[in-house]
Amino acid sequence: PNELVLMIFVYLPARDLRSMAQVSCLSRDLAAPLYFHSVGLSVEQKWLRINAQTCLALPFARDLTALQIFLESLMGIQSRPILSVLCFDAPPGVDLASLFQVIKNLGCSSFTYSSSDSKQLRTIVPTPVPGSDSGAVCSLRRLSLDSPMFFSPCVASLTLATLQDCPLTNLSLTHTGLSGIKWAALLRNVHLPLLRMLTVDVQCPPHVLANFLIRHQNIGQVWI
Repeated sequence: PNELVLMIFVYLPARDLRSMAQVSCLSRDLAAPLYFHSVGLSVEQKWLRINAQTCLALPFARDLTALQIFLESLMGIQSRPILSVLCFDAPPGVDLASLFQVIKNLGCSSFTYSSSDSKQLRTIVPTPVPGSDSGAVCSLRRLSLDSPMFFSPCVASLTLATLQDCPLTNLSLTHTGLSGIKWAALLRNVHLPLLRMLTVDVQCPPHVLANFLIRHQNIGQVWI
């Protein structure tokens, strides 16, 4: 049974846990949380900082799958929620939709994501997902997205749902890859009554930004 395997894994050193995490999906799910804690990747201070170099040291190749598994292992066992997750210089090839959803489910209040991947992506205007749960609880108050991947076809609808459902006070959308027309369509579908600080790309047309600010008069700082 899994419980017995876990009891055995507890006594393994980090090197062996890393090896076990590469044997199968089941052993990965069992060994990964123990491995992360053994190498000091923990959230005792209620925040988690991750970058590409750290990802390369994790046991699951060169993406954020390991980070996602680690975050999923925390759900339901943390006495206090993680307040902030930061992903700087994230590697390409990330299952971003799944990771983004895990961040929201964890009850984080702040999420920062940036990627230096220069690969050209097709960006689209996010559209609401029919039948989505508009009453879903989301705790994000600070959201900083510095990557066009959040507006790629696989993630765009989730990005818009997040912008519509979260009580955001600080929003930064940079290097989005959106054209002026797409910026207009995006901001027209977003209403953030608690927003205090906004950062956007230079590609966001001035009149589009002005109309958004008229509808959000609590914004005190704007960065372009």
